[in-house]
Amino acid sequence: MWICWSWPMNQAERMSTIPVENVRQPDLELTTAEFDRQWQQSLLRPALLTLMLGCVVTACTYVFVVLIDGFTESMANVIVLVCSAAALTACAMGALTWLADREVAERLKFRIGEPLVWIVVLRLGLWLVTGTTPPFGQLVREPLTAVFDAAFIAGAILVPLVWGAAEGMNRMLMALSLQPDEVDHIARAYGRLSEPVENTLRSDRRAQLDRFIALWIGLGILVIVLAAGSQIRPAEGEGLLTIRSQLIHPRAIVSTIIYFFAGFLVIGQARLVALRARWALDGLAVDEGRFRNWMAYVVAFVAVVGLITSLVPIGDTILLFRALQAVWQVVMAFVFLLLRGFGWLVGLFVKEGSGSGEMAGPAAFEMPEPLETADLPMEVGSEPNIGEWVFYAAAGIAGLIIGYHLLAARGFNWVWLVSRLTMLLGLFRKTVGVGVGFLAGVVSRVAGVDVQPHRGPTRQATHGMSMDEQVQFSYLSVLDEAAERGAGRRPAETPRRYAPRLSQALEEAREQPGSEEVAGEVDPGSGVAHPAQKPESPPDVGWLTDAYYRARYSSVSVDRRDVNLAEQVLQHIRAWWRRPGRSGSP
Repeated sequence: MWICWSWPMNQAERMSTIPVENVRQPDLELTTAEFDRQWQQSLLRPALLTLMLGCVVTACTYVFVVLIDGFTESMANVIVLVCSAAALTACAMGALTWLADREVAERLKFRIGEPLVWIVVLRLGLWLVTGTTPPFGQLVREPLTAVFDAAFIAGAILVPLVWGAAEGMNRMLMALSLQPDEVDHIARAYGRLSEPVENTLRSDRRAQLDRFIALWIGLGILVIVLAAGSQIRPAEGEGLLTIRSQLIHPRAIVSTIIYFFAGFLVIGQARLVALRARWALDGLAVDEGRFRNWMAYVVAFVAVVGLITSLVPIGDTILLFRALQAVWQVVMAFVFLLLRGFGWLVGLFVKEGSGSGEMAGPAAFEMPEPLETADLPMEVGSEPNIGEWVFYAAAGIAGLIIGYHLLAARGFNWVWLVSRLTMLLGLFRKTVGVGVGFLAGVVSRVAGVDVQPHRGPTRQATHGMSMDEQVQFSYLSVLDEAAERGAGRRPAETPRRYAPRLSQALEEAREQPGSEEVAGEVDPGSGVAHPAQKPESPPDVGWLTDAYYRARYSSVSVDRRDVNLAEQVLQHIRAWWRRPGRSGSP
């Protein structure tokens, strides 16, 4: 239990006494690696956190023993053991990945598999304890009834909650130690320079410790409430240790005491780490005896507080159980009132539908005829069950999502699958478009009504194309426009080399006389021409060229925004080259 806390208690003093000419210039990589290993690789911190959370789960499971029928102490022991293992795993993996590089840090989201593994272990453990392991055929036919029961649902809820609490509390405590940048600051301040430099690193360790204490107090209140809720009847008798007379299960009492005792130890150790880091950063010389005797002082203080608390007359004075019992009775009375009101309404409808007259007596009992083998009803298991289908669908979707993320994290390339899906989606859209057009033509011929949608020339031409094909169509339309104006692309000229020459041709068209105004478009509904002005800025030919490269040669498909911008550039170029008296269309 006793961990060495001597480093870096006098690290600043020792480094300041070494002559500067004899000090080796510290390597930045080695200095960064020398973090506070005594605290971040300690075994006492995860053990105490696991003990605390195990006490919370113990108090919670004994409430389940009182409230849930068929919930035995053996089931409670399995849940406590699995939750404690999940908490210990969270603390250990959190310490290993605390200073991980970016590649490992990006994969931390896959740590959600840790509680999932322990949930599976919980299910197997409950089956082994109760001796009700279902056969494989029953698991396939009836997965909901075979897997999910009251004990497993309660444990499956507690495991991720305990894992998340352990991860959060462990990271709060890990942030109290010296970080790599702070250790590097100490090495630079007292190793490379003759005088200490001003410390500008001010980590908010006090706030981190206060948050941990607030969380510890909140969980402590929860433990007390759960322990009081496991009381079967009010307190009877008195004694020196009044907590024994509350008729609470002994394990719930022990879990409450151990929780607060372990919490005091963790807080004392965390306070020591925070002070040690601050003293090391400020370059203060501290007696090593204080660090050696710190935990002894903490244990003595906790023992005195526990002895005084055990002698305090609780139970009959606080009456926590009676208050909880009163709240529970009020809630149940409200629920029963709602159920009675619902039954009264149902009774009114039944009476109205039955009509007047005496109720018909029961029909005379008749011996049923023997059924033939062919007339026997089908088994219940063979009938389709919506719940089972939903379960299988959810399990399949979850498996596909998990498999996709795992393969993607290992560098598996999904571009081919995306391209095939895009191709199939484009074929589906084309098929639907052809079908809609055929039906619209039939309706137009039969009813004499034009139901074809009105589209512009570009929209009508690109109907049924994929987004990559639409961008390529816009670029090729620009080439046709340029070829009609004598600025077409030369043979063996790449699009990127052609883009500056096309921009220059557009600028020359702007400087020509009579090109300030352009003919407007005609509204097909009213027949009125709306004048339009030439755009002030030249079209962005470079962007259209880049979009064409992405659509034609890149493995990443363009999106709808690229398609819309490409069409806008095409219309911009047509308006730029348009003259009065000319249509401007290719």
